[in-house]
Amino acid sequence: GSKLFISFIKFLKSKDPNDGTEQALLDELRALNEHLKEH
Repeated sequence: GSKLFISFIKFLKSKDPNDGTEQALLDELRALNEHLKEH
């Protein structure tokens, strides 16, 4: 879960929508969602 937090902070600090931070955040959220579904 810490990677999600880090990705979220990077996303918030980022001013460039094309630098990959949003995609990284979405990937982390998707991974978290899958993890929650399995348990």
